Amino acid sequence: MRTAPASMLASTLGTASRLAALAALLAACGTAPTGPATVPPADPAAIAQAGRDPCLGRDPAKEASDTQGVSAAYPTNPYTGKDAYANVVVKEGTVLYSLTPGAPPRFAVTEQTLREAGGNWEKYYALVQVTTDPGKDADGKPRKLRETVRAFHVAEALCAAHGIAMANPQFGSGGGAQYYISPADGAKLRPGENVQISRWRLADSGSR
Repeated sequence: MRTAPASMLASTLGTASRLAALAALLAACGTAPTGPATVPPADPAAIAQAGRDPCLGRDPAKEASDTQGVSAAYPTNPYTGKDAYANVVVKEGTVLYSLTPGAPPRFAVTEQTLREAGGNWEKYYALVQVTTDPGKDADGKPRKLRETVRAFHVAEALCAAHGIAMANPQFGSGGGAQYYISPADGAKLRPGENVQISRWRLADSGSR
């Protein structure tokens, strides 16, 4: 039996070793990971663009607070106290109510606050701490006190400020929950019917 030269044998062994190492590497690459999969964190900007976080980059709570208190911009502001507000998402389909006539709402309530007033406009004004002095129009004539609210349907989820009226007791006991809608979100509200505040008194008696 002939014996292969030592140089040929060494070359063969070297090739076999390299092939074995390559096979092991390929097997390792094809093995499924045993640890939990790593999910990259969600991009807040992408979430906002998808419409899932209307409050990203918005601060209606500050806007609401800025409408209250005496300042250089509002030296005669009758709402001298500042309520506490938090930014919240108001879902599509929510119905808000605001005193009318008036511009599209900044401050508004849900039906719950109107029910708490029991159809009594004086109690409603006290709950949300709104002055009962209607003021004067552009011609200097006294305005009529508003006893009607207008419904606004939220057509698209929006970011609003939410707070409890407590900081202006000169206008009533307070305790009513209210929302502040930024003028920038006015297009997300669909105007509805005008309703007398007294309607909620009829609702309690089953006559609504």
